[in-house]
Amino acid sequence: MLSTTLIKVHKKSSPCGGLFYVMHLFFSNFTASVHFFKSYSF
Repeated sequence: MLSTTLIKVHKKSSPCGGLFYVMHLFFSNFTASVHFFKSYSF
């Protein structure tokens, strides 16, 4: 939660912050998917 807020602030203050924001979203979704597949793997 805190890291998301910091990234949002960084996104507004830096032109390349948007890239870090997208990477953060992708990494969050990727880790969530890995945990999902690990818990539901047969």
